[in-house]
Amino acid sequence: MKNTSINWENINSILKDKYENKVNQEEGMFKFMEFNIENLDWIIDENPETNAYKIFVEEVNELELSINLFENLLMFEDIRYEQNGIEDFPIDMPREYFRFPALNNPRDMFSQQKFTEDEKNKIEKIITKSQEKMNIRNDENIVREHYLKLEFLSLFSIFEAFLENYYIDYLVQNNPMEDKNNIYKKVSKLIRNSSIDKSLEEILKQINPELINLLYGLKNDIFDFIYFSSLARNIHTHKLGKVSEHFINQGKKRNIIIEQIVKNDKDEIIDKYLYANCMLGEGKRIKKDKYLTLTEVVALFRSYTNEIAYILDKGL
Repeated sequence: MKNTSINWENINSILKDKYENKVNQEEGMFKFMEFNIENLDWIIDENPETNAYKIFVEEVNELELSINLFENLLMFEDIRYEQNGIEDFPIDMPREYFRFPALNNPRDMFSQQKFTEDEKNKIEKIITKSQEKMNIRNDENIVREHYLKLEFLSLFSIFEAFLENYYIDYLVQNNPMEDKNNIYKKVSKLIRNSSIDKSLEEILKQINPELINLLYGLKNDIFDFIYFSSLARNIHTHKLGKVSEHFINQGKKRNIIIEQIVKNDKDEIIDKYLYANCMLGEGKRIKKDKYLTLTEVVALFRSYTNEIAYILDKGL
């Protein structure tokens, strides 16, 4: 975490007008809520400064169309079941909902098939394994967690691509004599070989170092969270979402995964646990070999990367 003063004279007036009051707010729940509620909206920018940001906006908005549709369909079905006197839809969803859609389609006489006990048992076994893996009993939350994983990995790729395209365009424009292939290779190496927070910081140093101070002013642990997100992306890509020893060690090195010791009034240790201190409230519990849920991570990552992309676009 870091607190840094900002020299607004070195920052685009568009960014000064938007962020000066927010930076001056004291860190806390209210600032966090205001910051994130504003990002529960479509990204609308009629005058993007860069093509990279234009593409970023289009990709994020298109992704959220699908994410929102899924979430709303679940909610509408839950409400419909409640109105019919069935209140446990989120807990035990009808097993027919998990079938391959073509098998359920009454409009297709050639593929629709009767829902057999054998197929139902197969679905039940998969749900049970998911419950054990994620430590989640609620059927709806299991499905939502998998969808959040798709959203998180997609958002991460979109943001990573934005940084790469943005930096390439910047270097091409500001180094007209340099071979473009060398620029492509240089930027690709930076993005591929560095954690995303380090890539972001390096790009900001080249564009305008004062923008680093602006990001710290908005959220003093924003770079820590982006790094935590890269660790989360890695274990969900390569470790089936389970927390590894490497994940914990890397987090401890950066001081974003902390061991909390709980004592009783006799000063006896009654509990120990690890948590990520770059998350909301008291942090996110971390346990080796246990599944890392993504609900809070996705919400924060979406919000922060939207702001970062906007700041980069206007910060030139």
